Amino acid sequence: MRTSIIFWRTLGAVLVLAGFMVGGGVPTAVAQEVLTNDSVISMVKGGLGEAVVLARIRSSPANFDTTTNSLLALKKAGVSDKVIEAMVSAPRSGAAAAAAPAPAPAPAAPSSASAPAPSVSAGARTSAGGAAATLPRDSIYHLNGAKYTELQPQVIEIEMNMAFFSQKSEVVLGGQKAEYRITDKQPQFYSYYAPTEALLVKLKPGDKKNDRNLKMGSGGYHPFGGSSRQGVRSEDRIAVKSEREANGFYRITPAAALPAGEYGFIVLSGTSAGGRMFDFGVD
Repeated sequence: MRTSIIFWRTLGAVLVLAGFMVGGGVPTAVAQEVLTNDSVISMVKGGLGEAVVLARIRSSPANFDTTTNSLLALKKAGVSDKVIEAMVSAPRSGAAAAAAPAPAPAPAAPSSASAPAPSVSAGARTSAGGAAATLPRDSIYHLNGAKYTELQPQVIEIEMNMAFFSQKSEVVLGGQKAEYRITDKQPQFYSYYAPTEALLVKLKPGDKKNDRNLKMGSGGYHPFGGSSRQGVRSEDRIAVKSEREANGFYRITPAAALPAGEYGFIVLSGTSAGGRMFDFGVD
C-alpha cells in the first residue's frame, strides 16, 4: 500500500513538471510600456495626481514628442508645467531612440567675443518647460502664458532730412500703431539676439503723418566745423533684464512696467542704413 502511494505521488510530480515544460510554465518578462504624449494626457484626464504622473515618467521608458505644437497641446489638455518639464528632459527609450533619425545639427551660435557664456540657473531650466529650444532662431517671440507668438519684423530704412547747417535722421514705420497688441506691462520675450544686438526702444507716433518714428541721429554744420551723433539715443532705449538660457536663447523682460505706447526691438544691419524692427504695442 505504501509503495502505491509513493508511486502515484511521483507520477503526479512528473506530470506537473511536464505540464510546465510543455505549456511554457517558466515565466517570461512582460514588455514595459513606452510612454507617449497620449499616455500622459490619459493619466491626467483619468484623475491621477501630478506626483503619480511624475513618478511614472521617471520610472518608465518614454518616446515623447516635445515639438512646440505638441507642448502647447499638452498645456491645453491640462498637463501641468512640472509634468511638461519632466517630459522635455526625459531620455528617450533605447528602442525609440534607435528608430529615430539622427537630429540635424543645431545652428551655430553667433561668434562674438563679447557674448556671455551660457548660464544654467534654476529659473532658466524651468522657464517655459524648455520649449523655446524648438523655436526658429532668427526672430523674437512674445511668451503669453504657454503660447509663443512670433513678432513679425518690418524692414526699416533710415530717413535723413537735411536743412541749412543741420541734419537729422530717423527710422520711419508706417501706421501709428503696431498690429500686434499686448496688455502685459512687463512682457517676457525670447530672442536669440543678445539685448545689445536687438535694442528695445520706444517709438514716437508721427505728429502729422500716419507713422511711428525713432530718432537715430542729428548734427550741426558750420563753415569751420560741426558735430553729429548717430545711433539709438539713450532716452529712447528701454532698460531690460536678461538671462541667457542653456538652449542659447535670451529671456528678456523690461526692467520696469511699460506705459501704454508703441515699442519695438531694432536690429541694425551693421553700419548700413537699414535693418529690421520687431514692433508691438502696449494697450
